[in-house]
Amino acid sequence: MRGGGETLSATAYRLSRLSPWVNFTVAVVLFIQRSYWGRVPGWFGVTTAVLAAGAVLAAQISTRYERKRWAGNRIQDLLEEVTLECHDRAPAAGTRCNVMLLRGDELRVHWHTRMRSQQERSLVWKLGQGCVGKACRRGEVVAEDLPAVSSYDQLRGDDDQAEWGLTLDHWQLTRDLRAVVSMPIRSPRYPRRVIGALNIDACVPLAESRIGDAALLDRFNISYIWLMAQYLVEYGVKEENHGTETGGA
Repeated sequence: MRGGGETLSATAYRLSRLSPWVNFTVAVVLFIQRSYWGRVPGWFGVTTAVLAAGAVLAAQISTRYERKRWAGNRIQDLLEEVTLECHDRAPAAGTRCNVMLLRGDELRVHWHTRMRSQQERSLVWKLGQGCVGKACRRGEVVAEDLPAVSSYDQLRGDDDQAEWGLTLDHWQLTRDLRAVVSMPIRSPRYPRRVIGALNIDACVPLAESRIGDAALLDRFNISYIWLMAQYLVEYGVKEENHGTETGGA
């Protein structure tokens, strides 16, 4: 997902590749100005300062953009590993994974594997809504089997299912799923703050897909969740401004 800020950073990155030429031009201008001070108009100095400041700014933005892109690629690599491991355990389960970021009270997909529907990837989940919303609100893993219901009205008529707060869009775009595991991702510096979630889903129940096995989730929590948290910080998630406080650590 590319936002306006990322597009601006990408533009700055491309401009920064011209910085060696900008620096060369600045050096030449400074040499001319120093050698022929009385003959060079005043605007030459202003132009020199502007060019130098622009080169420095572009280089700084380029560094941040490169770091963000590197961190995003590492998160995607980890997701691929999680997906492959789940697939090896139950090849017919149709396992998929995604990482959502929590901003305010909204969760959105930023990285994924095998989520082919753009509409599903664009869904916004609120805190307390669905497995991921409950996992982030509670600060703990939520693993659930999902019921096979034939209509949204039937879903809303079931008190046990109504508490998950699914809208019609959420139900229509996820109705084929039969199991979901959501694991909160905590801030490295503020352990009580949840900044996102790793989600794993399957088209068969938990027992068949084996995505809810306690040993597997413990290892994912140790091997992947911690690394994802570190990369999210590198990606640019501001830990003190994003996420939500939970009671656990």
